[in-house]
Amino acid sequence: AGEMTVGALLVFVVYLGQFYEPLNQLSHVGATVATATAGTQRVFELLECDDEVEEPLSARTIGGEDNKSESAADSVQRVNGGLGFENVSFAYSEDRLVLDGVSFDLKAGSSAALIGPSGVGKSTLINLLPRFFDPVAGSVKLDGIDVREFQLKDLRRQIAVVLQEPVLMPATLGENIGYGRPGASQEAIRQAAVAANIDEFVERLPHKYDTVVGDGAVRLSAGEKQRINIARAFLKDAPILLLDEPTSALDAESEAAVMESIARLRKGRTTLIVAHRMETVMSADVVLSLGDGRIVERGAPADLIRAGGYFQRMSEGHTSFIRK
Repeated sequence: AGEMTVGALLVFVVYLGQFYEPLNQLSHVGATVATATAGTQRVFELLECDDEVEEPLSARTIGGEDNKSESAADSVQRVNGGLGFENVSFAYSEDRLVLDGVSFDLKAGSSAALIGPSGVGKSTLINLLPRFFDPVAGSVKLDGIDVREFQLKDLRRQIAVVLQEPVLMPATLGENIGYGRPGASQEAIRQAAVAANIDEFVERLPHKYDTVVGDGAVRLSAGEKQRINIARAFLKDAPILLLDEPTSALDAESEAAVMESIARLRKGRTTLIVAHRMETVMSADVVLSLGDGRIVERGAPADLIRAGGYFQRMSEGHTSFIRK
C-alpha cells in the first residue's frame, strides 16, 4: 500500500535475517551428507578388514585359575620375561626389509638399549613383541615360546609400554593412570603415582585425582604427562617393559625426574629401550646397535666404547658417562 512504519520495517528485517540462516544451512546439507557418507563407507571398510595378526584356535593362556586351560600344555601359569629374537625379518612393503635377520637373547630381568640412526627399525623391533604386527620371517619368543602361540590379550597383559609422546585421554588424572589396569582401586592408583613421582603434584591440585586433564592435557607439562604414563606402567606391573625414547622431548629438569621414575620402574623387569641419550643408554646391561636392519654392534656399554664404532662415536662428548 506504499505505507510502512519504522517499527514494521525493523521487524521485517529481523525476520528476514532469521529466515536467511536456516536457508543457508539447508543449502549445505547436501555436501554434509555426501561427506558423512564417504566417511561412513571408509569406517566400515576398516572395520571389515581382516586382522593383521591372527590368534591360533588353540592359543596358550597366561595367568591364574580363572584363565587356566583344560590342558596344562596350553597354559602358562607365570611369565619370567626372557626374550628371544631369532632371525627376525620385517617389511612394511615387499621391496624393502626394515629388519633383516635380527637375532639376540635377553635374560629375564635384564635390559637392552637399541640405538642407531633414525628409521633403522628400532621402534619396529619392539613393536613385534606385543604383536602389533608379525615378522615376515623368523620368530619372537617369550620364555622360549613363540609369541604367536599366546592369546593376544594375555600376551599384551605381560607388557607395559612408555612412549615418547604420552597418550592421555580427556578424563581425570586418576582415570588416566587407572587405564594401566582397569578396575584398580584408588589406593593402587595413588601408590603408582607415588612411585612415578607424580603424587606430590597431584595432591596440590584442587580436585586431586579427580582433576580433569582436558583434551590433549594442554594444562600439563611434558614431564608431568610422561610421569602419568610411567604411573600407568607401575600400576600394570608387567614383567616386560618397552621404552620408546621416553625422555627425548623433555627439558633437563623434567628429564631428571622422569629418569628417576624409570630407574625405579625397570627394577626386576625385562626392559627394551629405544634411546639416543647417553644417560639412558649407559644404564642398560647390553647395547644393540642397529644399521641397515641388522645388529652391527652388541655388548656392554663400556666394552663398545673401547671397541670403537657407532656407539663410540655416539658417546663422544659424554666423558662423564664414559668414566662411569
